[in-house]
Amino acid sequence: MQSNKKAKVLLIAPNMVGMSDGLNRIQPSLGLMLIASTLLEHGHDVKIHDTGLAGWNNRRLINPTKDPKKIEIGQSDEDIKKYIQDYSPNIIAISVLFSNFLDSAHTVARIAKEVNKNITVILGGNHITNSVIDYGFSKDPKSNLHDYIPDLEEANYSNVV
Repeated sequence: MQSNKKAKVLLIAPNMVGMSDGLNRIQPSLGLMLIASTLLEHGHDVKIHDTGLAGWNNRRLINPTKDPKKIEIGQSDEDIKKYIQDYSPNIIAISVLFSNFLDSAHTVARIAKEVNKNITVILGGNHITNSVIDYGFSKDPKSNLHDYIPDLEEANYSNVV
């Protein structure tokens, strides 16, 4: 049975981690664009928001004593929260292409639930897909992989795909 209910969906590429003295670049999220196109074809209200790009000039040292060159690039938590509040989606999907986006993805999920505890939050992307694949190989003691997927333990996600 097909539902005619239309969703308000926010697709997010989260802040990234880079190096203060290195080359940092953002790549357009082709996956989010493909998902958005499909959702729009089915009549859903969709926005894509790249917090790293929107806050490109906002760079913060993550842990100055441990690693004085590692920075987070992107919007502040307050700016992300305001964007979510202003759009007021009922679904947020966060794309994690690489592991250096993961902490920010967890932050976005937490912020989304602060805005509205009923928002469905979905984690997806290359990183999580490969984590699931790697998990299948973790039965081998020589793999040095976890015997669980830490990202699946995050309380703020409704779904991990």
